[in-house]
Amino acid sequence: GWKVFVVPHWHFDALWQLPFEEYFDITARNLMDLLEFLEVEPEYKFCIDQTVYVEEFLRRYPELGEKLIDAVRAGRIELVCSGYTQPDPNLPSGEFLVRNNFMYQKFVKEAFGVKAKCGWYLDTYGQSAQLPQIFKKSGIDYFVFWRGVPQEPPSEFLWEGIDGTRILTHRMPLGYGAAYLPTGERRYSFFINVTHEGEAVRFLDDLAERMKPRASTDNLLFPNGDDFTPPQRHMPEVVRRWRRLREDLQVKIATPSEFFEAVEEHEKELPVLRGEFNPIFRGTYSTRIKIKQTNRRLENLYLTAEKFSAVASLFGLPYPERDLEEALKIILLNQFHDAINGEVTDEVYEGMMVDYCKAEGICREVLEDALGAIVDEVDTQGEGIPIVVFNPLSWSRTDVVEVELAFGDAGVRGTLLRDTQGREVPFQLTEAGRNPDGTLNRVVLAFEAEDVPALGYRTYFAVPTDGTSEGKFETSIRTEAEGGRYRIENRFYSITVDPVSKAITSIYDKEAKREVLRTEKYLGNVLFDESDHGSVCHINGNIDGHQTAIPIKDLPDPDLADNTMKCVPYGHISEGGPVRASISTLGNLNKIRFRQSIIIYDKVKRIDFRTD
Repeated sequence: GWKVFVVPHWHFDALWQLPFEEYFDITARNLMDLLEFLEVEPEYKFCIDQTVYVEEFLRRYPELGEKLIDAVRAGRIELVCSGYTQPDPNLPSGEFLVRNNFMYQKFVKEAFGVKAKCGWYLDTYGQSAQLPQIFKKSGIDYFVFWRGVPQEPPSEFLWEGIDGTRILTHRMPLGYGAAYLPTGERRYSFFINVTHEGEAVRFLDDLAERMKPRASTDNLLFPNGDDFTPPQRHMPEVVRRWRRLREDLQVKIATPSEFFEAVEEHEKELPVLRGEFNPIFRGTYSTRIKIKQTNRRLENLYLTAEKFSAVASLFGLPYPERDLEEALKIILLNQFHDAINGEVTDEVYEGMMVDYCKAEGICREVLEDALGAIVDEVDTQGEGIPIVVFNPLSWSRTDVVEVELAFGDAGVRGTLLRDTQGREVPFQLTEAGRNPDGTLNRVVLAFEAEDVPALGYRTYFAVPTDGTSEGKFETSIRTEAEGGRYRIENRFYSITVDPVSKAITSIYDKEAKREVLRTEKYLGNVLFDESDHGSVCHINGNIDGHQTAIPIKDLPDPDLADNTMKCVPYGHISEGGPVRASISTLGNLNKIRFRQSIIIYDKVKRIDFRTD
């Protein structure tokens, strides 16, 4: 017969309408209420997800923390893995989704002596196809989510990820508050309608009938909780009454793992679903864009600081574990799904940016200490000012480097750049500061550092001279500016822009011998200004954001929507030297001032597009 697993829980928003501190206070009171209720109701169980608030609770309330630890070890509370915080599964890098789970498992092992078995992404905006692999490699056997399926699937299935990894999955067909009884308990700052026990049983009866057609087995998971909800103290009595009235149902209050253990008996019969469960809430991908840009910059900065700190530790520099963990926790907190998506109030947004500054300061200090310790071991003997270029990636790399050099009043009129073999290296002078007598006091040089080893370095020397600052170097860079028509090219690409709008009319790939763009309807690098639809979740019209993924709509009609093809911005070849060339434009779109640059390089096969 049918088995019903009533799973009490709550959903904690780390950052949303209020900052973390205020939400923590609500949840701390709920935790106190939970621990008290567990002592008087032996049938009651609960599940808790993110460790960001659990860690803080143990720190602030050590005596109650002991009760929480005992309840977890006794199986009365299950710790389910949302990570340090429940992140957005699409915007953070895969490495930081891994770190999020790692921080979770590390904490619950050290604090509780257990390992989480169940993943718990009940409020995230779509699901990345990488998650089965990430969760399985995090020691997780089961996965629960709500949003993002392309159609209505069965509620239990095996989800197969990109690499073929499969994880036993439950998709909440009616949301994570489906079995939260409509009572008079406080939710946020208001009360919802009061009912009595009989109505609660009828509510659960109806819920069971709605869930049965969606189930893959004869097991039903009833999520009994909602945002910041305290334990429903009357739920055990409601379950007991329902059990007496429905002898055809086996009903109990349980943890998620108990539900999955029952489903596992039928695992061979379950359907297999593959790939992404996206897109959903697409408007959030571009809302408060500075959050996204800062997040990616700090992800890269953190990993670079971590890698070179590990290298520097081989030379005796103490590894800065605490500093890096502090920075990591800030980054992970701001990757909470409502936060990184930008679906937060101004107060929360401003607090996030302050915290980002703190994390960046920590990472930069750690990185500077590490690189300083490594440079002390590098042979920098040679003529001129030594420049040590580091590559933080795990493969050899050729890329453009910019470096600022200060000469003071040494009478320098030019400079050469050489490698350790004495060979002259092409460079481009991008900035120059001069003394009253015309000599250089500072310069910014751009050059291509070739084949810098993985997690390694190359050394160059800037040699001051009394001659010109730039020599004549062979280069594939070519520029053309004639009659308002601008073109830049290198050994890889030829790029042409429209004389009027400065949008791209052609990108020709020389190696593939083909035109990259189709310009029958749209030119390249065009900005569109679309109307607001009243919610950061929605773009180009309303979408069903609660459950199903919606196909991406066509791009807006260029004849109807405001866009930069209708503008006449100022444009010019802003750079053209042996290292790189660029076309820059400056204009206005609906009183929004914009600046765009298209940049190519001599030996780097990449086109950079920058928009400010």
